[in-house]
Amino acid sequence: MNELKKWRASNGLTQEEAADKLGISYSLVAKLEQGNRLPSVTTAKMIADKMGVHWTIFFDDEITKRDKRKEVAK
Repeated sequence: MNELKKWRASNGLTQEEAADKLGISYSLVAKLEQGNRLPSVTTAKMIADKMGVHWTIFFDDEITKRDKRKEVAK
């Protein structure tokens, strides 16, 4: 979830302030940044809209991991 952390840092926001701006809980911001949780598609779209980015950024790492697992399995 590096993109969320980069966005927050570039805007000079704490996790609490980012949570307020994005309309989500502080704990969700922390979990997303730590990579401990993925947002639902609905939440990802809402957050991304407020960040001004495409919602799939929240899933790019998971897609890459899945594709690598498929290649290893071949």
